[in-house]
Amino acid sequence: MAYSAPSTISTGDLITAAKWNADVVANPIAIYAGGLSVTSQATGDVIVASSSTQLGRVAPGTSGNVLTSTGSAWASAAPGGGLDVLAKTGTYTVATGDGSNVVVLCTGTFTVTLYAASGNSGNVIQVKNVSTGTITVDANASETIDGATTQTISARYTSLSLVCDGTNWHII
Repeated sequence: MAYSAPSTISTGDLITAAKWNADVVANPIAIYAGGLSVTSQATGDVIVASSSTQLGRVAPGTSGNVLTSTGSAWASAAPGGGLDVLAKTGTYTVATGDGSNVVVLCTGTFTVTLYAASGNSGNVIQVKNVSTGTITVDANASETIDGATTQTISARYTSLSLVCDGTNWHII
């Protein structure tokens, strides 16, 4: 059944059963038949527009997950914003897989090297000296930390909080 434009009706016009069926009954059915639908769903699913004419479902995934967007699709993912805490006692290179908000607790004297800034704008790395050693924080390759390729933390219980702008690192 296809949609047809409703008739123009004026005061005094006779409404026949055929006109009523075409204008009032058939058109909503045609609209509904061409409407958006989801082929399957389950309790807890979130229904999202997957295109201008389609609906999709996002399963809830793990308890505590949040709805996230990749820019072109929706997914269920663990919430961001938490701290990923690493305890290190020797030379370490922070990896992007360590998280986007990382705390490196350092015991001893060694170097912590940061991952490349490119593509990591907004990521935060905090390096804290929890002993009497000296920690050297080294930016990746020729990247800088507030204009210098390295920063040093020599006092116990002192930390350096850094944010990435996608090109270099900045002390915050």
